Formats: sequence, structure tokens, C-alpha cells
Amino acid sequence: MTLMIFMTFTRRVFRKLYSVVATLLFKAYLRRQNKRCKRVVSKENGPIISVTSYNKRFDILYLTLESLMKQDYDGDYQIVVTLSEVDIDLFGGLPKNLETLMMRGVRIIRVQDNIKSYKKAFYVSDENIKFPIITIDDDILYPHWWLSEILQSAKNEPGCILAFRGHHILRGADDIIFDYNLWFKYSDRLTSPKPTYSFLPTGTSGVYYPVGSLNGLQSTKDDFLSICPDADDLWLKYITTINGFKAKRIRNNNLHFLCSDLSSSLHTINVHNGGNDIQFNGIAKYSEEFKGKIFSDALLFSDEVKNGTSTSISDRNLSQ
Repeated sequence: MTLMIFMTFTRRVFRKLYSVVATLLFKAYLRRQNKRCKRVVSKENGPIISVTSYNKRFDILYLTLESLMKQDYDGDYQIVVTLSEVDIDLFGGLPKNLETLMMRGVRIIRVQDNIKSYKKAFYVSDENIKFPIITIDDDILYPHWWLSEILQSAKNEPGCILAFRGHHILRGADDIIFDYNLWFKYSDRLTSPKPTYSFLPTGTSGVYYPVGSLNGLQSTKDDFLSICPDADDLWLKYITTINGFKAKRIRNNNLHFLCSDLSSSLHTINVHNGGNDIQFNGIAKYSEEFKGKIFSDALLFSDEVKNGTSTSISDRNLSQ
């Protein structure tokens, strides 16, 4: 028993050290690329990769953007960064590294309102009538194959919300939805052969929104700021579900990429403090249609799931 504990501890330490070293090396590489790379992205054609940030991360934002510039995808794609004037003023203007990226095609949208993480989807959602939108986080370093795999998956699953990371919403036999922490704990073990309404994409590793899936987002601004101010993933799930779009994980298990900043303010608010449960329940009360679609294919949490003897959400599960 002692040996097993020691080996588990050793593996965790090794993984942590590997992650730290890999992150430092990747960041050093991206800094060099920021000075040397001449790749230019499109300003008007192709899928839109959209991100927002705030003043405390402006110094490292360029690392994420540079990782996007290094994608091995051969077609056109756009990179859009939406920033609030408040954050720009607090930082003392746009960061110099960002100005360099603007000359290489990165588009900046400056807005007066600060609607937090919603900025990355809200201000480009009107372009979703023509282009798919891929939302990302500002502190993640995306591998060179990331965009190619997303877009290939989109060809394989047309009209589907896609993500490298997300959770299966779990329900009880009495038609209650279990807490987010339970989805978080078990859904990485679960796979689904088909897109479902009850799969919740989370934005850390990127979420692909096909054309038309974000219709109506801008008209719900007052509602999401009231009901769901700190959980854009949940409100975007509501919007896409109401629009009739199901979701699926790109790979069988959640995939995490290197992080350039280990702070996680929203994660603390939403996961550890129960913020996601409060906001999800608020959406369920707001829309019976949304609640009904989630229940239509949500997995029944059973002993099989709890004990790990069931890892696939089968057609039988989806028809319950």
C-alpha cells in the first residue's frame, strides 16, 4: 500500500515537472517566433478564432496568439481579439507585442462594455451567419495541429458543436440534474458515439461553433448578465441548444494543453464555490425548452457509471 502511494505521488510530481518544463520551453520558442515569424492570417476569410483577455494577462496574451499563428492548417483563418477600453486604460494602452501581431493580420475589437468572458463570443456572433466561430482562452498554448483537427472533426460531424474538453451532464432517476462537480468528476471517463444536447463543451481547449449556432446571442445580453454573469460556457450551451445544435467531444477523453498562467479566478468562482450550479439552475428555470432538451439525452447516473464499469454512453442511454 505504501509503495502504491509513493508511486502515485511520484507520477504526479513527474507530470507536474514535465508540464512546467514543457511550458517554459514552449514559451521561450513563442517569444522568438514573435520577433521572427512573418506568417500573416486573413482579416476577412475562414473560420474565426476568437479570444478575449484582461489587463493582468496582457503581458502573456501574445504567447497564446503566437501559438495560433503557428498552426499547420493551410487554409485561411482569422484571429480576433476583443478587449475592453477599461482594461486597455488600466494597462496603459495596447501591449507592444499585440501591435506586432496586428500587423500580421490579428484583428482587434475595442469595446466600451466589459462583459467579461462573454466578449470572445458576443462581439463576433453576428459574423456567425457566415463563418464558424472557435472560442479559446487567453492563457493556453495551442499545439500546431489543434486547428486542423478541429476543422477535420467539423467535416466529420457537420452542424455539431465540438470541443476537446467538456462534461456530460448527469441526471438522477427522479429527473434531477446532479451538481457540476459530479459531471466534472465522472464525465472524463465517459464517451458518446453521437452528439448530444447534454454534453457541455468547456472553453479551455477551444470550442467550435458552426455557422448559425450562436444566432440570438446578442439579443440576450441583459438576460445572461443577470442569470449567468460568470459562466459563458453555460449560456452559450443554452443558446446553441435552443438553436437545435448538439455537441460532442472531439476525442474520447478530455484533452488539456499547456497553460501560460496558472491562476484560475473563474474556475474558483464557478467550480469550487458552486457558481456553475447556481447559474445552470437559473437557466433551467429561465427556459423549459432548454431543460427539456438536456433531459432528453442526459445520462442517468448509475452504479455502473460510479464504479467505472460503464464508460460509453450507448444508443440505449441516449434513448432513455
